[in-house]
Amino acid sequence: AANGVVVITTKRAKMNRLDISFSATLTTQPYNYYTGHLADAATMIGLEKEWAEMNPELQGSKAKDYAQNLLDNAVYSAQGIRAILNNAAGKISPEEMNRTLDELASQGYRYYNDVEKYGKRNPFSQQYNLSIGKSNERNTFNASFSYRHNSLEDRYSNNESFGLNMQNTTGITSWLSMDLGTYLNYGDGATQSYSVTSPGYTYMPYNTLLNADGSPYTNTEADRYSKSQQGTLRDNGLYHLDITPLEEMKMNLQKNKDFSNRTFARLNFKLTDWLKYAASFQYEVGEYKSDQLKDKSSYEVRNKVNTFATSNKNAPATFNLPYGNIYATATNSSRAYNFRQQFDFQKTFAGAHDVTAILGTETRENKLEYNRRHLYDYDPDLLTYSLINEQLLSKTSGLWGWASFSKNDVFVTQELVNRYVSFYGNAAYTYAGKYMVTGSIRWDRTNLFATGSKYQNKPIWSAGAGWNIDKEDFFEVDFVDMLKLRTSYGIGGNIAKDSAPYMTAYYSSNIHVGGISGSISSRPNPELRWEKTTTANIGIDFALLKNRLTGTIEYYNKKGEDLLANTNGVPTEGWGYSTYTMNNGKMRNRGVELSLSGEVFSTKDWSWNVTGVLGYNKNKVTYVNVKAPALYLVFDHAGAYPRVGNPFNAIYGYQWAGLNEKGLPQVYDSEGTLFSESEPTKIEDAVYLGTTIPIYNGAINTNLRYKQWELAAQFLFEGGHKMRNTNIAFLSGMVPVSKNIEKRWRQPGDEAHTDIPRYVPSENPDYNSSSKEIYSKSSANILDASHGRLRNLSLTYRVPDDFSQKFHLKNVRIMFGMENVFLIAKNRDSKWSLGGYSKPNYLCSINVNF
Repeated sequence: AANGVVVITTKRAKMNRLDISFSATLTTQPYNYYTGHLADAATMIGLEKEWAEMNPELQGSKAKDYAQNLLDNAVYSAQGIRAILNNAAGKISPEEMNRTLDELASQGYRYYNDVEKYGKRNPFSQQYNLSIGKSNERNTFNASFSYRHNSLEDRYSNNESFGLNMQNTTGITSWLSMDLGTYLNYGDGATQSYSVTSPGYTYMPYNTLLNADGSPYTNTEADRYSKSQQGTLRDNGLYHLDITPLEEMKMNLQKNKDFSNRTFARLNFKLTDWLKYAASFQYEVGEYKSDQLKDKSSYEVRNKVNTFATSNKNAPATFNLPYGNIYATATNSSRAYNFRQQFDFQKTFAGAHDVTAILGTETRENKLEYNRRHLYDYDPDLLTYSLINEQLLSKTSGLWGWASFSKNDVFVTQELVNRYVSFYGNAAYTYAGKYMVTGSIRWDRTNLFATGSKYQNKPIWSAGAGWNIDKEDFFEVDFVDMLKLRTSYGIGGNIAKDSAPYMTAYYSSNIHVGGISGSISSRPNPELRWEKTTTANIGIDFALLKNRLTGTIEYYNKKGEDLLANTNGVPTEGWGYSTYTMNNGKMRNRGVELSLSGEVFSTKDWSWNVTGVLGYNKNKVTYVNVKAPALYLVFDHAGAYPRVGNPFNAIYGYQWAGLNEKGLPQVYDSEGTLFSESEPTKIEDAVYLGTTIPIYNGAINTNLRYKQWELAAQFLFEGGHKMRNTNIAFLSGMVPVSKNIEKRWRQPGDEAHTDIPRYVPSENPDYNSSSKEIYSKSSANILDASHGRLRNLSLTYRVPDDFSQKFHLKNVRIMFGMENVFLIAKNRDSKWSLGGYSKPNYLCSINVNF
């Protein structure tokens, strides 16, 4: 496989008999919006009360005017704060405010419960497979049909697919056979584009999707926009911008259809007993189409039409984008062919010299075409649409929101063609069944890199050796059944897909002035070379105790050179890039892998087998000549600016220094200086805090059998890596927040036992706009990502053959199982980030042979 040679063996029918098999699998997963990591309604109401208490503007004589101003400008949309402001503005009494706040606080996690009840559903999947096969002395035929239907968690998202796979092998003569095969797949589905978890407005745990009378909840313009904005909508005749989530989710469904076919033919020539030749040709075609009719009554369309409306003095606004349905369609077509020729050599000389070899060539091409277009004011019955003034729309400064229109809003077309020619060979020599040497080589030429042989002729190769120690006369260890020592060394390569020795540019129609305009996408890179990876490994394979215990131990060392990486640009070159890609990196990967398979016990009725895999790997960047031009890039794009001596997939952040006496976060810079009023500014202030790639990982598979019953389980674990906490306990604005905010600093002295900053509203004199960035980018929010998970658990019953045969059946198996059963992590935040609180998948399957 490392040399591009993959052999796939499919299920074959037994001689002169029609074999039929059928399987059915049903899978479901109870939907659950986990809320254990979020503050509930009572906590949020407490924070809203705290906001009012800490807001000095609500304490003085001008509190009434201040509150009314916030209401008029819709600064806060949270119902709790609006109740507090309405009381301060004199619109409701303190008693009414308290009743409202108490009612909201009692709602718990109502919005998320409504999402689970009205906006989502339990995903359900059905899969059926039917296979038939027949074989005789000259011909073998196999065919399978599959059907799958998925009802996804979004209520209006579903898909189904049909698959047909046929293969036939015919022996034409004693020295010639032919393989023919084809695979067809058709898919159809719909995808819900609107999500009730991102409804287009800010919601709190106490909000709802359904009113008390059972009608769908509507978030009105008045809930989100100031009186001035509402006046703009009303006075200019713009379309209303109310949002009704349970209605929106039914609209703007994206309908998808796809078809793919892969057909191949192969001729197999037996030239001699030790030399074979095969020639094969494969052709693939794929078509994917999506259609989306965006309903004119949907919020998305109403808002878009309003965005491009312009003022018309005292008359209603001019709608430069016509009000109507928007039809978006996209097609993605693929074509590919593959032609391969291969010689296979296998011969033993003088009874002790075994030689096997393959020599082949492969030519392949992949072509992708993508087209997308939008039609405006589209009528699906009449198939008509309105023309638009693209140039006018591109220059429109609308009445409502930020207007941006480009050619991509009308039509997009793309084409990608990749061609490859490869020559490869593998050879192995074994002497007396004890000593082995192997070698492989491969040349690849492609249109991805460049046209000159300087860039193309870079062979990749490997060489290896092995020693079957157990076959030596001097090795007499009774409990060792097999012992093999092996080693290999090789060089692999990789080509750049987004860089070239010459300057590259892209062209498009200029919507502003007309004509064609071009933009440079990358500077010329005349020194561009292949990425090169050198791999050396040594391993031991063994079998003990009459093969009851088998395993391997392997050590590997990979060195990457001329790796493609960013490098700092030269401003005087005039390309305008702060960085560009070139061969500018070196990296090292070292690791150990251990695998063990054991038969714990085996009797007529009982057996227990266990397989374990353990891996350890660390990588380190040994050379790169680049430095992030801005500090934020170290946090947002660490992989683009690696640091020598650290792993490639590193996390960087500020070194946490705890809370100060006011409960505000503080960090150290690279020189040990405390920062709390503002962020550190130097690149070096972002220190290495860990790697996102597991340093060690492993798996344990176990199978316990009792008579006709089998219990199987798979447990996976990873460790030694970190991740950034995205659910931080810091409130900025009035939005849902981490439950950990309940542990926040509240009074002097709390900094000794908590790292959760105090809540400081923006209106409070102690408010610091940098506090959130300081806290979120600090080591206090780096989590240990080590975890273990029970991936699969299944119970299978094999129906006894003597019973099945009464119904002309055989090999009948019934299985009940679970997937993603549970996850163990360092703490609740880590477990949530790793998806550990999602419900398991439950599945049931039956397999029958006729």
